[in-house]
Amino acid sequence: MRQNTPPHRPDFDYENDEFLEEIELDGDPPADDDDELEMEEVTLSQLEARLGMQSDSDDAMDGNEDEEEENRIAAIRDDALITFRKHTAPVFGCHLHPRLDWAVTGSEDDRAYVWDTNNGEVLFEITDHKDTVTETHFSHDGCYLATGDISGELFVFKLNESQDDRSILYKVWEYSMLDMAWMFWHRAANVLLAGSDSGEVYVWRIPSGECKILPGHSARCEAGDLSGDGKKLLTAYTDGVVKLWDIKTCQVLMEVNNQHPLGFGEVSHIVVACEQNSPFYLCAEGGG
Repeated sequence: MRQNTPPHRPDFDYENDEFLEEIELDGDPPADDDDELEMEEVTLSQLEARLGMQSDSDDAMDGNEDEEEENRIAAIRDDALITFRKHTAPVFGCHLHPRLDWAVTGSEDDRAYVWDTNNGEVLFEITDHKDTVTETHFSHDGCYLATGDISGELFVFKLNESQDDRSILYKVWEYSMLDMAWMFWHRAANVLLAGSDSGEVYVWRIPSGECKILPGHSARCEAGDLSGDGKKLLTAYTDGVVKLWDIKTCQVLMEVNNQHPLGFGEVSHIVVACEQNSPFYLCAEGGG
């Protein structure tokens, strides 16, 4: 035998019971360790049914909460003398005429209505808007009505006080700006102001349309308010900047920015207010 020849495999006697164990195949095979963990087989339809039961339960809870809220609202005493129900979607703007028994309302249904506050009768319907009407305002003397939607479409109507067959209001001015954030009239003049999503503030003389623009700085002008003397405008922006403007010169008189100790930083919502009888200015943001 050569030295590198592998050894022979020993011969086994397969007839010897010590080396051969018979396995009964007509019974169940022995359980493996993993098989001892019983796993429940669930079909797709069964799983969907179970999830559906959970969803139904959640829907039932939500339904109960909605019903409770409806019952709570129904239990509130309604002291309204009249309810205007012409709008078909949420109302975002409303204003009362300074001299007449009129109200104007604007809604998500892209409509604005002028109606009689004594009986709810529609006096005038504005259908020019193609987006949610969020601003509706009569001028300080009641001679003009301005409406604006979130897309920046603005319309001004003049009151027809003559006793003729013409409509009670007729359009005298319109303007298309970028997405509008807010709009209101000057308290003592037929001047309309509006803030835009791009940050600019527009100041128009109505009905001529003569315009001044207070420049923005790439942040939405979220809010604005006039000072007590009507000569200054306080504006706030979503980047937390607050500015006090001289309307006549379009110059910034005061600015609170992110480097200022009173700066807000980025905000989602901000409001401003000016004291009418003193040079006091208030600003608050949505985080409290």
